[in-house]
Amino acid sequence: MATLEQPVYQREIYSNLSATILPLFEENNHLWKIILHFGDMRKWDSLEELFDHLLHTSDDSYSVSLRKLYNLLL
Repeated sequence: MATLEQPVYQREIYSNLSATILPLFEENNHLWKIILHFGDMRKWDSLEELFDHLLHTSDDSYSVSLRKLYNLLL
């Protein structure tokens, strides 16, 4: 996580990350609903805090997939 927080573009890491999480979005296209809850990203102090919000606001159509995404990333 410390590497990703640096203001340097990490192409290899981002490519690997996207390849890892893409199957979750392909498995359940309702997972894209998380975008509706991002808002101003500056209000989240950490990825954990953002996920707390997302898990709290998720509905049954994607909550299991969101939990899988959380487990992959954190």
